[in-house]
Amino acid sequence: MKVELAITDAQREAIAGFRYGIIVAQLKRQLPSADDATRRVVDEEDATGVQAFVARDGELVGAIRLNRLSDGTVSQDLGRLYALDQFSDVPPEHIAVVSRLVARPGVSGVGDLLSDFALRWAIENGIRLAFSYCSPHLVAPYEQLGFRRYKDNFQDPLGYRVPMVLVLFDLAHLARIHSPLAAKLAAVAAGRNDSDFFASRFPDYDLPANPGMYPKGEFWAMLGDRMNVNPLEAIPLFSSLSSDEAGSVMKAGTILPIRTGDKLLAAGDTGREFYLILKGMLGVTLPGLSKPVSLLGPGEIVGEMAFLADAPRSADVEVFKDGEVMVLSEDSFLKLASQQPGVASKVTLNLARILGERLAVTSKALAEAQRR
Repeated sequence: MKVELAITDAQREAIAGFRYGIIVAQLKRQLPSADDATRRVVDEEDATGVQAFVARDGELVGAIRLNRLSDGTVSQDLGRLYALDQFSDVPPEHIAVVSRLVARPGVSGVGDLLSDFALRWAIENGIRLAFSYCSPHLVAPYEQLGFRRYKDNFQDPLGYRVPMVLVLFDLAHLARIHSPLAAKLAAVAAGRNDSDFFASRFPDYDLPANPGMYPKGEFWAMLGDRMNVNPLEAIPLFSSLSSDEAGSVMKAGTILPIRTGDKLLAAGDTGREFYLILKGMLGVTLPGLSKPVSLLGPGEIVGEMAFLADAPRSADVEVFKDGEVMVLSEDSFLKLASQQPGVASKVTLNLARILGERLAVTSKALAEAQRR
């Protein structure tokens, strides 16, 4: 497999059809730019953006789009989404947006190929800032590359999303986190060094979301301060776990800030991750009901049913009070299970117990609502 540029109209049409097949047909997402009649997803940014694809045996298995701000190919909507006005002092020719990265499930290596292509393109075109967004469970791998959160999360037709920016020549940061991009970018820096750029603008986001990046013991102490209790005692997910075992679980997760009004989960969505509430309050609303059936606070989890059953989400989950959550994805949990199967077994049992208790409460709420 290799990455090819979409040069012809036929190649661009193939990418539009590939997007529809994955995003709309497989993932069941409704996009404003989707045309059900022609089974295509075409965006405003497609017209003059750089599009690339990966094919295997003549069939597309991945695609990506790159837009440089100076080319006038970034729509106002996308500009507002990324708050690009905060970077007006950076020449537009040095800013790019990476979007519509789509890969066929089950085909390994596609994401790496497209990411390598995007990096080469950025270096060749003098890009300093690359913007993208991802699902909460992908924040950790994005962060390991060097991307960082810098603003509030948002909701789009694909679900809850986390906007991130990569400062390509923040060489000190890339070296500090052992990014696989560090050596490649240092070799072509040629005197460019933006190591103070991010920290000076976004001090509130200058801490990693991945607990594994914190020095040993520091994250656990910080978590206790945030929750104002001993996490080992206040979190049912950690029942019967030692402090070291619970720390291993936390290191497999990703910490995200949440804001009042955010819709963290939507009924019908697919998702292989669950959330542990560290601060704030979430409300769970079942389809057909206007009021939440339950309010969840620090130490409680949400999204465990879809995680365990590989089923669509059964309820909407909205943020009622600002706070933070830890997201644990299927991939990170499977990695934990391969390294510490005993710990993973305890966590799975705790999840099952929590789910059983949650179902009992939900059944009672539904019965009460029917009576009313």
